[in-house]
Amino acid sequence: MMRRFLPFALALLAAPAQAAEPDPALYAQRCAMCHGAGGQGTHEVPALTGAFVARWAGAPVADLQAYITRVMPQHAPGTLSAEEAARITAFLMALNGQNPAQQRVEPLRLSVIH
Repeated sequence: MMRRFLPFALALLAAPAQAAEPDPALYAQRCAMCHGAGGQGTHEVPALTGAFVARWAGAPVADLQAYITRVMPQHAPGTLSAEEAARITAFLMALNGQNPAQQRVEPLRLSVIH
């Protein structure tokens, strides 16, 4: 199981200047209504644990942030700021067993997102 998280964790080791903190309240407000309070998902909405980790393992954390910024939340895509997407990304890392103190996730510049 630890091997499955290794590429995911390694993608998070880059240390940007300003790190976003995990924000469970923002996740609860903007994501939990579809993905569930614990990221468990439903039969219609994907979980943000398990297969989610496998899907994003080895991908740069910037790709996940850009995806969240562009297409989430599903009912209002593109309404999250770069800062909000960074805080949600940091929360998802913590939700999947990563140490938020070691994950310095910074908001993406607009040019990276589009």
